[in-house]
Amino acid sequence: MLYAIGIYDYHDYMFIETDKPKPIQSAQTKNMLSLFNDNLLASLEKETLPLIHNSIIENSIIENDQTYYNSTNDEHHYFHVLTDKNIIIAINSARKLDPYEIARLMINIEHIHMQPELARTNLQAVINNPLGFTSCDIITKNMQVDIQDTKQIMQTNIQKLTERGDKLAELEKTTFELSKNANKFSEGAKELNKCRC
Repeated sequence: MLYAIGIYDYHDYMFIETDKPKPIQSAQTKNMLSLFNDNLLASLEKETLPLIHNSIIENSIIENDQTYYNSTNDEHHYFHVLTDKNIIIAINSARKLDPYEIARLMINIEHIHMQPELARTNLQAVINNPLGFTSCDIITKNMQVDIQDTKQIMQTNIQKLTERGDKLAELEKTTFELSKNANKFSEGAKELNKCRC
């Protein structure tokens, strides 16, 4: 069960000093919210984000597509740093996730954030059913869009070929008539020359 998902701006988080980072997007499970705890990302932001930040600063190496893990109390925190996309994806989970689940969740969340118009879902749906959404939905949607684009291009090309064929047929007809008229003119000119002599 996932408690919360947050997507943070990598540049703002790494280079702008702030005590409380604000997620760009977030979602949290509704049944865990209470009067005293309305932000399920709070422990993650307070305890794990500073550890990750300090680790990255100390090592001076920021690897793209790197996942960090920290466990506190009954929570499991995962951070996925995507420097090329300028985001950090954070997950607060009730249980430790296996590497396959982490990879699948991170890819799905990245797709939802980067291509919301193609995702057909949102972060709240991922909270409610973490592994029910798959990135292949987005791949399928992208393929459908590509197929539609290709179909449109092919239809345009067929239309242009038909128009070109019509124009070539008209040009051939005009050329034939011009050749026929040139032959008549040539014969008329030969007869006129014979009469002059």
